[in-house]
Amino acid sequence: VAIGEEQNRELREETGWKLVYGDVFRPPPMATLLSVYAGTGCQVLIMSVLTLVFACLGFLSPANRGALLSSVLFFYVLMGVPAGYVSARFCKLVREPNHFKATLLTATLFPGVC
Repeated sequence: VAIGEEQNRELREETGWKLVYGDVFRPPPMATLLSVYAGTGCQVLIMSVLTLVFACLGFLSPANRGALLSSVLFFYVLMGVPAGYVSARFCKLVREPNHFKATLLTATLFPGVC
């Protein structure tokens, strides 16, 4: 009797998973835009962390006017490379065919808005 109950439980779990499987691994409706936002978020996050690290280490003195803003702009431009990489990898993850478009949008969409 215990074996029959265990088989019924496994059958129910397998049936439930098969019903949900299509929804779990379905690509998002606007995958390119999502990957652009992921890449830009990565860019801003790493830029912020690097700026804070350099400020805490004493390289960005408050007495030197404009050093903080210059370093933010420098790190923002420099982190464009990892942003494009993250955007392209995210596109490949969600099976979006045109990852070059996502990389180009990562470079132009957010800076164009600001």
